[in-house]
Amino acid sequence: MSEQKQNKWRHGLTRFEIPALDDYMGMRDGFLPLPVILDPAAGEEVGLFVRDQTPFMDELSQTKPFSLMMKNGYACNDFGPLAFILFWVENPANPAEPLSSWDCYLDPKNETQMRLWRNLSAQTHWHLFLVGAAGKQRGFFEFENNYGLGGALDFFEDACRNIGTVDFNRAKERFMSENTIEDLFRMQPPTLEHPAKKGKSDKWEEWFATVDFRRRVQEFADKHRGDPQLSAEEYLGQKGADLAGELEDQELIYLDTKYWVNLRHVVVQSPLLIPIYDEILGLLELLRQKKRICCPMSSALFEELMKQSDTSTRLKTARMMDYLSGGVCIQNWLHLIEMEFARHVYRTLKGGDANEATFPIWTKTGYWAGEHTVTFPHLPGQDSVAMVKAYIDVRWNMTFAEYQAMPDWTPIPDEGIAAWVKAADQRKTHPPETKPKFEELAKSYRADLLGALKDEFLKWFAMCRGLPGTPADHIAAVLGPLYVGRDLRAVPSLEVVAGLSAAIALETNRKVQPNDMLDFLHAAQALPYCDALFCDKYMAQKMRNKPLEFGKVYATYIGSSPEELLEYLKGIT
Repeated sequence: MSEQKQNKWRHGLTRFEIPALDDYMGMRDGFLPLPVILDPAAGEEVGLFVRDQTPFMDELSQTKPFSLMMKNGYACNDFGPLAFILFWVENPANPAEPLSSWDCYLDPKNETQMRLWRNLSAQTHWHLFLVGAAGKQRGFFEFENNYGLGGALDFFEDACRNIGTVDFNRAKERFMSENTIEDLFRMQPPTLEHPAKKGKSDKWEEWFATVDFRRRVQEFADKHRGDPQLSAEEYLGQKGADLAGELEDQELIYLDTKYWVNLRHVVVQSPLLIPIYDEILGLLELLRQKKRICCPMSSALFEELMKQSDTSTRLKTARMMDYLSGGVCIQNWLHLIEMEFARHVYRTLKGGDANEATFPIWTKTGYWAGEHTVTFPHLPGQDSVAMVKAYIDVRWNMTFAEYQAMPDWTPIPDEGIAAWVKAADQRKTHPPETKPKFEELAKSYRADLLGALKDEFLKWFAMCRGLPGTPADHIAAVLGPLYVGRDLRAVPSLEVVAGLSAAIALETNRKVQPNDMLDFLHAAQALPYCDALFCDKYMAQKMRNKPLEFGKVYATYIGSSPEELLEYLKGIT
């Protein structure tokens, strides 16, 4: 809680709730921030309006000096968190007492409310209008912005981030029934401990409460106790197959991190907002609402999301991702490449059939790091199976907004990426005497990748048992075409990484960077399975042009600018 006694404020014993934006014109007596334009050259700002249609407005408008004061605080009850901002005008005859005061209540999770107050906090000056009977202006005051509102809003969002909201209106009603305005004046700064200083168990308990974890597990487990026949593996497989069916009629558009960041600038009305993205976001939301498109997530997108250190904007980005993706996620790259290899083995040695559906491409955001199940050996058989399925349901229904709030998140160690960067650097440091051809480089990168993943791949040759020929024959039949790149669609997630590695290695003036692998994974996860991929100009040119021409190979539109994305969206009917 903070109190700022600059050269202005305090406000009366009239309670006032911030209304929805479209209620502004029907403003009742009280205190309200409103968008206004005082100077066309300066553009829109937030003005502060006090309306009072009683004779008291005569006294208020003639008060000298007119000292406007502010105090803020935070509270939480059974219905969720809330913040309050108390404004008052000092009584010149007794500065210890307010002449008039108003208490405003904010939902820290309501982006519309918070954005308005954020805009006010960023102004150099605040402007206060007194409005009397019949809407007549009775006074106007300008104050230097020394109130520290921005820091208070940061605190509100931080303190409430991991606390669930049941019903904000009921939370406010409960708080107001238990506290008078005089109580607000007397309140001391809150003793809420900062989340970063809490123990791990406390932070996890907060997260469990925020996502209502235990209740959800119990409800899912109760549902599955009545259906013990289907195994957990079959249940997860069925969910994946159903999801694939839902996506068949939707345009799948993969946006790399740059596009999500620019869309977030629209949501938060950032000064970095690029106008064209406002129209893009509107079209994306409309097409998503009509279920015409899906913008799937990926492990690469989540890892880059978690690099955003500002937890408030990260949460807003995650919520936008959840909406436009519908929770759909491409399988983790390692899992995806393993499934592709298994499908390749099946097609090469058995000809392929309907059982290929057991090699899933799509999952949900709760499984961004890879699909897995858990066991509950201490439970009796039926309860154990029910709990495993409940775990699947919880993961399947998780959102990025929930996942990014997990305590103590750390990136998944990936020794493969580190080894790949090291090998790429060595290739640049010790170039061959004769510049290699692209085909030779691509083949060497395929060999490197296949060798690094051999443990994941070899187990799939078990399906060859009983087939004519020796194990060596089977391995040669499967791996031979991959090494030489005979079919770029056989194991596409491997081919995209190998091809991009080779294409960039041909550029003697560009050193491979660790972040390149994330760019490669965006492409490897999206190109073979999405209708369109939008990335930066450099990567788009590499993938569109020779020697790769991945757009033709995988029949995927590859864009590199917001103008191309907007045009693509307009072409979807």
